Amino acid sequence: MCNNLNNELDNFSVSESRTCDVEICKRYLTSYKNPFTILTQNIRSISKNFDSFSIMYQVLNTNCDIIIFTECWLTNHNEFLPQIPGYNIHNSKTHYFQNDGVVVYTKNTLCVTVEEPDMEDCNRLLVKIGSEYAILAIYRPPSFKNTDNFTTSLDSTLKTLSSFKTVILTGDININILPEKCTDAGQIYLNLCCFHGLLPAHMLPTHDSGSCLDHIMLKSNRPALALVANSTITDHRTVLLTLNRTLPKQIRTHTISKLNLNKLEEDLCNIDLDPVFKNDDADTCMSYLINNIQQAILKNTSHIKLSNKNCNIKPWITPGLLRCMRHRDKLHMKAKSNPDNAVLQLSYKRYRNFCNKILKKVKIEYEKSELEKAGNNSKKIWKHIKSFTYLSKQHESPSALLHPQAPHVVSANNVNNFFANIGKRLAEKIEKLTPGSNTFPTDNAPLNSFVLINTDMEEVEKIIMSLKDDCAVGWDNISNKILKKFKHILIPPLTYIFQLCLSSGVFPKCLKKAVVVPIHKSGDKTEVTNYRPISLLPAVSKILEKIINNRLMQFLNKNSFLSRTQFGFRPNLSAADAVHELTDYLAQNLDKGNQTIGIFLDLSKAFDTVSIPILLHKLEMLGIRGTQLKLFENYLTERTQCVKIGNVVSSDQENTGFGVPQGSILGPTLFLIYINDLCNLKLENGIILSYADDTALLFSANAENKNLVYDYAQRGFNIVNRWLQHHLLTLNAEKTNFIEFSKQKPKSQLKIPNVYAHYCKSLGYPCTCPTITNTNKTKYLGIIIDETLSFKQHIEALSSRVRKLIFVFKKLRFISDSKIIRQVYFALCQSVLTYCITSWGGSAKTLLLRIERAQRAVLKVSTFRPFRYPTKLLYESCKVLTVRQLFISSIVLKQHTALPYSPELTNKRRVDKDCTIKTTKHALTSRFYLFLGPILYNRLNAKLVLYPLTYTKCKNVLQKSLQEMSYEDTENLLTIVK
Repeated sequence: MCNNLNNELDNFSVSESRTCDVEICKRYLTSYKNPFTILTQNIRSISKNFDSFSIMYQVLNTNCDIIIFTECWLTNHNEFLPQIPGYNIHNSKTHYFQNDGVVVYTKNTLCVTVEEPDMEDCNRLLVKIGSEYAILAIYRPPSFKNTDNFTTSLDSTLKTLSSFKTVILTGDININILPEKCTDAGQIYLNLCCFHGLLPAHMLPTHDSGSCLDHIMLKSNRPALALVANSTITDHRTVLLTLNRTLPKQIRTHTISKLNLNKLEEDLCNIDLDPVFKNDDADTCMSYLINNIQQAILKNTSHIKLSNKNCNIKPWITPGLLRCMRHRDKLHMKAKSNPDNAVLQLSYKRYRNFCNKILKKVKIEYEKSELEKAGNNSKKIWKHIKSFTYLSKQHESPSALLHPQAPHVVSANNVNNFFANIGKRLAEKIEKLTPGSNTFPTDNAPLNSFVLINTDMEEVEKIIMSLKDDCAVGWDNISNKILKKFKHILIPPLTYIFQLCLSSGVFPKCLKKAVVVPIHKSGDKTEVTNYRPISLLPAVSKILEKIINNRLMQFLNKNSFLSRTQFGFRPNLSAADAVHELTDYLAQNLDKGNQTIGIFLDLSKAFDTVSIPILLHKLEMLGIRGTQLKLFENYLTERTQCVKIGNVVSSDQENTGFGVPQGSILGPTLFLIYINDLCNLKLENGIILSYADDTALLFSANAENKNLVYDYAQRGFNIVNRWLQHHLLTLNAEKTNFIEFSKQKPKSQLKIPNVYAHYCKSLGYPCTCPTITNTNKTKYLGIIIDETLSFKQHIEALSSRVRKLIFVFKKLRFISDSKIIRQVYFALCQSVLTYCITSWGGSAKTLLLRIERAQRAVLKVSTFRPFRYPTKLLYESCKVLTVRQLFISSIVLKQHTALPYSPELTNKRRVDKDCTIKTTKHALTSRFYLFLGPILYNRLNAKLVLYPLTYTKCKNVLQKSLQEMSYEDTENLLTIVK
């Protein structure tokens, strides 16, 4: 869940952004039907460079609503400013240096008021358009090295703009906000903007130095686009922001489907089940049952057309509230028609205020109750919050895939054919490059035979009740809710059919049909390659799959088949465990002085390219034989799919000859079996870590021979690449990369040997095989790992995620009480902060201060504290841990969990109170769990007596003790152990 949340926060933005040439800007600017466009340019003397701007503006060929110039070189003796036809001119009056000045041109058709607010260390103009738009144009001279006065006065100014729906802060701020170059001052500035609901509209370089100095900070619920145009007027680019003045109309569904549950129950009870219980063909029985249930649902589903009058806009709006709103609107129309009727005007205003007050109260109560119902379920909480704070982005319809010059069904068939044959095409490429790659590889000796124990009604009921309510339905239109509602009717026939499936080795054909919905990822929307296929399977299929999967996982765990270094889709193992294993391996080898290389593989469509014959061979070698093997073969073969694009469904049912079913229960487990041998490959001085298809190869060697580790890496990579070829899995060489790790950044740029993704048989040099990219950082399972293990880039990305949550809490605090806010903080913010914290939490204090500033901003916003509220009082009142304390807590709890249990002692976890401490040679590696964990545990155990406690009690005691520590005490705790 946390990794998914990280990805959602990374993808969340207040605006689209891109860099482009001036000539093509108009192509993007005209994408909105009713645009409102602001242009910002550092002009470095308006009298000198205005002609150059005029030429560029003609090339731009668009009429901006507002044009802002910064660093205009205005003085008290030079009031002449060039004119732009159709625009009014406004300029700042307060100047500090000769290069100061902000000039704003506003279209003369706009009704604006322009002020020069009271701010320090900057030139500024505030443009207000009615009560909706506020544009704050700023030039902050770089001569002011200290930003404290500027941020304090900016905080005061932004407070006065809280009532505006759209607030834009733009100009040359001379604070670099790019993550890799952002200073502490930049972090404070970004946190302050987010504190007031403003997020960066772009994070693109705007200066020749590669810095982002010309900012657009935006608070708006309108679609927005930020462009950085490659102009040459000065060493600053031109920055444009376009907002859609007309909000997209909410699509109201005027036709609703209503299911008569009472009548459906009656029809389900009347289904003749004799053809099921008197038949021993599982396929026939399941088809009969599914068809009858489907017909009963269709028979009792009515489609009701609602007029606008009866259309319920929001779930919290009751019919009574609708009547109240209609009466308010009628009074409004009467009041407009009779402006001189004082009694009518007063009646309308009183009733309007009364109605709006009730609406607001009911809405808050509804949202509060939904959050309370979600409990500690982070996924549900995040879903509700996205809805309440208008962050939910509906997936765009893939209608662009429907070719306008061809029948829609033909286009859908083409898309279906593409998705169904992805695996086949990639496999054919591998076989062409490496003939004979489809031969079955040698496996380990077979395990004990796998036996499918029969199921019963109790197990089927338990699985049905564990199904999620909000899953999309498959082709059969049978939802999980219907299965739960009428379980007393459906469980007996389903149990009988499932028993037939297990005993006869048949997986019913009607459960092997998938409906594929394309979801756009990025890029050209007309290209099918830019879509991800999401398969919707029948709900009944998932019940049978879960029965089989439970038995298969028990068999695999009992025989210890799955590799120790495979962390995906397994209980009690997570992505955080995989990252922890990786960083500890690196820290241990760097501490020994070894040279270390990590190769991070990228596999193309790994789940879609699984070879079914090879997988069945592996299952047989695993001990799955006879009827059991027949069941898996039946499950994997003769699977069909259709594609649904909007209301268009492909007429063709394509067979899928490759891959494990995505969106299924059994698919992930079968993929683990398929790829398990990869994790067990013997690599010289190397290990393989894997989370499903996210695989990392780590190699180490004595640093005396620099090229030795590269020899190990190349030979190990050759072994892995051959394994992938034999298993028809496609390595994406362009996205595969490697990092050479070191304790500090190399001072001289030495030539780094190439690492080849060999397809040639000889594996000799030189060859034409592709090389993989050498990089200084990579993203693995949501964590950005850099060459020196400083985690600087990761902490920058994490700070950005937390800043986006400031925006969420700023809206959420008005609809929730302190209890729910605290609950949401732990579910969202703290879960993001603690994800893999045992790996990166030992980073330098200066880096952690950045993420702690963002954390404090979230706490201040959620508790209505001012931006400059004292840190100590904040943590005390909120009763939460700092990021550094969260690291200590996580690392000590992990060490506590690793302690062996002593059954001889009644309520103690171990005989020895102290953990064995490993010595370390370097300060860098002393910050990692392998070395720091035992030391921290021993120190806190001596004070708190943790070793006899259960995990929960240990966590509570530890948290209470850390909360009582001051910031200095926490740092001293870590300083002493170094």
